[in-house]
Amino acid sequence: MYLIYSFHMPAFVFLAGITAKSNRLPERVLTFLVFLFTGLPMMWVWM
Repeated sequence: MYLIYSFHMPAFVFLAGITAKSNRLPERVLTFLVFLFTGLPMMWVWM
């Protein structure tokens, strides 16, 4: 449980920061989607 929370909140802050600014929003959303579609499968394989 502590392992999940140790990266859950920093990841939330990081991803919120990526999409917070309005300039270059499409690039930031694309970066978010790349992290999402590569990070989740890697996390599932790791667990």
